[in-house]
Amino acid sequence: MTFNSISANFLSRTLAGTATLVTLLGMIPGLAQASSEQFSAKNNGLRVKTEESLTKNDADSLEQMLANPNKMLAQPMYESANSLMEEEDFEGAILQYNMAIQFYPEYAEAYTNRAIAKAQLGDESGAIADLEQAATLFQEQGNTEAYQQIQQVLQQVQ
Repeated sequence: MTFNSISANFLSRTLAGTATLVTLLGMIPGLAQASSEQFSAKNNGLRVKTEESLTKNDADSLEQMLANPNKMLAQPMYESANSLMEEEDFEGAILQYNMAIQFYPEYAEAYTNRAIAKAQLGDESGAIADLEQAATLFQEQGNTEAYQQIQQVLQQVQ
């Protein structure tokens, strides 16, 4: 079994059911656009509300965004990379994932998707290194399901 077929099988079988945003070869059309629209809608909603009308959920959401501004800055690049993956522009996607990771080095999903792009270009060692980094980050972040799924893929390809 090749790395590419293992990656594709892994994604369709396991990551589709998780909260991670993985896009491969357009198998999840519109994911990046939907995420962007949700993000914009959330920001527009926060701008319209005054301090007095913020609900606890809105305040918690705002607090999370402010607590992690680097991830918020990295998100548009991540979504752009996902769109490029759908278009099968793997080199362009890698550049966008690189920028997202520069802003937010703990972006496990970006490492996962960059691994897929690298695998599509034949860079198996780079793909494996990114999957290993993603696994480490998922474990540190307490995302046991994603960690275990990536470990299964790594065991199959190594």
